[in-house]
Amino acid sequence: MNEYLEDTQDYVCSISPTEFEEFCLELLKIYATEENLKDFTIEHNVKQEAPDGTYQLDILASFTALDVQLKILCECKQYTSQVKRERVEILEGRLKSLTT
Repeated sequence: MNEYLEDTQDYVCSISPTEFEEFCLELLKIYATEENLKDFTIEHNVKQEAPDGTYQLDILASFTALDVQLKILCECKQYTSQVKRERVEILEGRLKSLTT
């Protein structure tokens, strides 16, 4: 692993969950700027209504590509082990609920 990635990994492991969300938010902003994404918006700690209730999202971003508005939902987690299947299934259910 190169030194930059090791330093980044050390930093990410040393910050709080909220600071990690803000770190991810800034990374996405930098990427959007570098890629010149059209109509890019991004929000942190967003509440979204769905047919089965209200969900809290760590990051919600959107942009336009090929005349289609795309939305990106980010759940920022600092897991130090593999993500369990159940956690992925919960996120999948949330995505389905928010896109119906």
